[in-house]
Amino acid sequence: MANIKKKDKDVIVEYKEREEKEKWSSEALEHLQKIAMIEKPDLKMPKEIIKACDTYFSLCKADNQKPTMSGLAMALGTNRRTLLKWYSGETRIYNREIIQQYFDLLETFDELMFKEGKINPVGGLFLMKNDYGYTDKTEVKISDDEISTEEIERRYREQHEIVEDSNDD
Repeated sequence: MANIKKKDKDVIVEYKEREEKEKWSSEALEHLQKIAMIEKPDLKMPKEIIKACDTYFSLCKADNQKPTMSGLAMALGTNRRTLLKWYSGETRIYNREIIQQYFDLLETFDELMFKEGKINPVGGLFLMKNDYGYTDKTEVKISDDEISTEEIERRYREQHEIVEDSNDD
């Protein structure tokens, strides 16, 4: 009898999870439809850019959705790749500084979400590298001290625990 109850509970949990995913999908699609309806700005008009970006962020807040690079791009009537080119200066655009301010706001939001553990670490690293150009660093210190080849070899062997072969049999 206990096994039946456990199975029933598992089925109920599975059903609720599926129901939540379906609800989230519907809400996300509604949110995307609203973004698509935002009046696209004339990129030569600062007030129109500001209005489109503010409308986008207000919509995210009202719909309880996290703002995204693609969503901001959609609100501006473009796509993520073009938005990145505008931000980096690879493509010239009027009023670039206004777009940069909103891009920076989005980057700061994502950093905060990542720092506070609201984004999966792997996904967060992917996001920061791909959207904002973050990189992993390895530092190599080079000094002006002259070191002989023999000293370099000795240090290398020491670090890698290489033992010299001696054929003194």
